[in-house]
Amino acid sequence: MALTKFWAEITLDLSDSLIIPFNVNDYAAVLTYAVNQLDDVLQKKAIPNILDNYSTVMVNLKDSVKRFAKVASIMQTLIEEINAGKRAAPLRDIELLNGRLTNLERAFINDRGLYPGRVEARHVLFAASLHDKYSGTMCAGVLDSVGNYMDAKKANDANKADLWLERISITISELQYAIESAILVLDLNSY
Repeated sequence: MALTKFWAEITLDLSDSLIIPFNVNDYAAVLTYAVNQLDDVLQKKAIPNILDNYSTVMVNLKDSVKRFAKVASIMQTLIEEINAGKRAAPLRDIELLNGRLTNLERAFINDRGLYPGRVEARHVLFAASLHDKYSGTMCAGVLDSVGNYMDAKKANDANKADLWLERISITISELQYAIESAILVLDLNSY
């Protein structure tokens, strides 16, 4: 009975909204939290001492998150105005906005997987980590690469350590690329 009531509420909410009730500000908040947590974990693991360009990479990543939050705020304001009837929008524009919201999640999907050997996990933000399956780790591609790097260092395998160190840089770049793609999806300059 409770599940039926739950689905009825979701259906009612969807039918009452012209635009999908997906709060992109919440996504921006989670993304901001994830990148800040990622930076904290990488700092604790001394990755800035190992990656030569760490500070530049992290500044760029955090800048992308800030720009995503700005674009998300603009999009969310528009969504709320249209859904509240404060702003008129033709059906074509509503369909375009709904399409953008639907495509937002796709921006975070890496078709090649998180890294070689993890092709089944493709979401760069919300995939489960191999090294920490229970705590709800975000940015698993980066954190798994760090874990694999640390394991290779403990095993004194310099070749594997170098490979995983390079993979850390690549996965951070892929995360930033996903955020940049999401910005383009939400950007209303072409709206």
